Amino acid sequence: MELFRPIAPVKAYQEIINQLEETILSGRLRTGDKLPPERELIESLGTSRRTLREAFRVLEQKGLLEIKIGSKGGTFVADRIQERLGETLGLLMRTENVTQLELAEFRSNTESTVAGLAAERATMEEISALEAEVDSVEALLDHALIDQQRFIELEMALHQNLVTICGNSVYIPILKTIHEVLLYPMWEKDPIDRDYVKTALKDWRGLLDALRRRAPGDAKEIMRHHVSHFDGLDA
Repeated sequence: MELFRPIAPVKAYQEIINQLEETILSGRLRTGDKLPPERELIESLGTSRRTLREAFRVLEQKGLLEIKIGSKGGTFVADRIQERLGETLGLLMRTENVTQLELAEFRSNTESTVAGLAAERATMEEISALEAEVDSVEALLDHALIDQQRFIELEMALHQNLVTICGNSVYIPILKTIHEVLLYPMWEKDPIDRDYVKTALKDWRGLLDALRRRAPGDAKEIMRHHVSHFDGLDA
């Protein structure tokens, strides 16, 4: 029985992808930069137009390039990875038949961990900035009718800023995608009244207190309750 098999040579378009990815991710090419004309790239890379365009197609699907047509067209460095991640995650949930309850369970575990890390790492400036957003939520109660759109925006901002405060960049794109792509449409359909806002406000005030006290256990429990309550896990 043979232990090894011949190594397949790397396809030309894959080498182009690797080079362009490295150039973009290293910062040598930045979002909005226009790539040189096709003929220059073909000559410098020693490849064909067909191979170059195949590589461009893959990089566009990844969200790293955007191809524009017209007099001001060309191939530009893009920052659409977040958008592509959202589309992929949405398709994955539909393909795997992920339920809203399963998503809530994932959020409950993940965001409680985020809250615990934030309690350990938040600076006083970050806590103050979070408190200002919580004050904005409370200000919604000064009006006879709750501005549902504004509440959703503030709730999303609070969750996403907490992720940033926790100091672990792995959580940021995953939870940002979940909030914006998957949860936002659900929240828009939920009836949001004064009691709804008051309950959310109580949770966020409690979380702020836990952050100030450097109490990760309390922060985790408050966030777990917050997600479980509003996503139906404790129903």
